[in-house]
Amino acid sequence: TEDGEIIIEVEYDKDESDEVDELESILEKILVEQEEENEEEDED
Repeated sequence: TEDGEIIIEVEYDKDESDEVDELESILEKILVEQEEENEEEDED
């Protein structure tokens, strides 16, 4: 999106939901880290 927000849509079978949950949590961590880095850059 224009806000720099990333939207990811994933289609998966019910038996894959555990793997998808794991991927979502990994992506969430990456996004949080990037937001923190961006905030640090803005302070300079």
